[in-house]
Amino acid sequence: MDRKHDIPDDLAECQRLLLAACKQTVQLERRADDAEQRVAESQQRIAQSEQLAAELDRVLDATSDSFQKLREEHASTLDELAWYKRWVHGRRRERIVEGEGQQHLFDLTLPEETEVPAPLQEPRQQIDGHTRRRRRELDLSRLPHHRHELDLSPKEKTCSCCGRAKDCIGEDVTTILEHVPSKLEVHEHVRPKYACRYCKNGVSSPPPPERPIARGIAGPGLIAQIVVSKFGDHLPLYRQEDIFVRHGLHIARSTMCDWVSAAAELFEPLFELQRRLVLQSAVMWTDDTPVKVLTGGEEGSRLGRFWTYIGDSEHLYSVYDFRPRRSAKLHAEVSGLSPRRRLCGLRRDLPGIGQLYDIEDRARELPADSRCELRCAEANPVLDRLEAYLAQLATTLLPKIALAKAVTYARNQWNALRRSTTDGRLTIDNNVSERTLRHQAIGRKNWLFLGSKNAGPRAAVLYTILAGAKRHRIEPWAYVRELLMQLHAEDPQLEEMLPDRWAAAHPEAVLTHRLEESRAKAANKRDRRRRRRVVARHQR
Repeated sequence: MDRKHDIPDDLAECQRLLLAACKQTVQLERRADDAEQRVAESQQRIAQSEQLAAELDRVLDATSDSFQKLREEHASTLDELAWYKRWVHGRRRERIVEGEGQQHLFDLTLPEETEVPAPLQEPRQQIDGHTRRRRRELDLSRLPHHRHELDLSPKEKTCSCCGRAKDCIGEDVTTILEHVPSKLEVHEHVRPKYACRYCKNGVSSPPPPERPIARGIAGPGLIAQIVVSKFGDHLPLYRQEDIFVRHGLHIARSTMCDWVSAAAELFEPLFELQRRLVLQSAVMWTDDTPVKVLTGGEEGSRLGRFWTYIGDSEHLYSVYDFRPRRSAKLHAEVSGLSPRRRLCGLRRDLPGIGQLYDIEDRARELPADSRCELRCAEANPVLDRLEAYLAQLATTLLPKIALAKAVTYARNQWNALRRSTTDGRLTIDNNVSERTLRHQAIGRKNWLFLGSKNAGPRAAVLYTILAGAKRHRIEPWAYVRELLMQLHAEDPQLEEMLPDRWAAAHPEAVLTHRLEESRAKAANKRDRRRRRRVVARHQR
């Protein structure tokens, strides 16, 4: 056997070694195949693990997004719930009430006020350790008076001691305020007819009386009552139908609707005149409110808009306009809008807004130029710091909550909000037009919708007439009745029928019963604000 290669010479031994080598080779191949299989399985498990990791990442991302969305929805729901609670249980007025000791958000120096002025109040009466308002006396001078003579019987006017007649030494007057329900009256105008029995040259008779509606039975007083009740006192026609039944006559709603339509057509020239005058205003306040309009057919109903245009001090008219939709064309017709206010929703977090209204309270009695100077000096610093605060606040709020939406709206409208600091004729809010539209909102709760497409423009005309009467404190029934007769003439003097001129020509029809009360109330409000400013200055 060769020792160099260590290979035996025996054939049997070589076969044995060869068989052992073959077995070992087979075993090694099997082990290699098993290793390759395990490597493939490991690679497959690794791929599956990577796929599971990617899926887990996607689930985590989706979960994070869903969690963030749930946080936003939760915060938005809580904010909406708080709004409903305030609506049900809280104040409805959009007034800013600062708590005791609450200072302004921005610590600015207020004008020096050395003493707190005495409050402007109605006379008060001291009763058992407390005070109360003295009862206001009723002014009965403008009412009709009826004197009822009450006397004793002849027997009672004879002295029971000496039998002589008693002398009248005076009288006691007992005043009773009574209510007489309104009533319907029939006025028959009798016109005799004359003719010559010999010549037979025709028949002569006096002309028929003037009526607002040609050949109509309704007089101006009745139509005025229907118009004022519906568009001034918010009484729908079906309620007026029941009221007239109580007065002894059934007047169908369809008949009253025709009378209202005829009155609106009669008033339309005066409406157009006021509209043209209002649009000439250098500064105008406007706002809109939705109303449901029945259109019939497949559509059924749609949402229309009542707009109000309020003129400046040189055009003292309030005009309503109806549009089937909120169109851009309408906005193009209106110029000089004061910036809309939306910051009331932020008042819980921005108590400094009250300081802007304190500045406006002192600026209200100033001319436009002085008002602009005061705003530039005192309101601009407040607005600058408020703008910076809103920018910082916007980065910390969830985007869907009401506060975030209000902050975004305020920042988008910031240039419009600051317009009042560049023009003293502008106001810092749109409350003037909103107060005017409040009358519309109250009426909408009663009549709920407009019955047709034509009812909107017709209602706008009648609302305008009554808005002019209200703005100039005119007794509306007298004004509407006079318009029904004057505008029926062939050549009506429209300028004389404008509410400001008509009120100047008819002072007896101007209502002043609430004028002094509103002035005293405004004075008290200014006094309270003045006191609050003094207290805030001393607390700092």
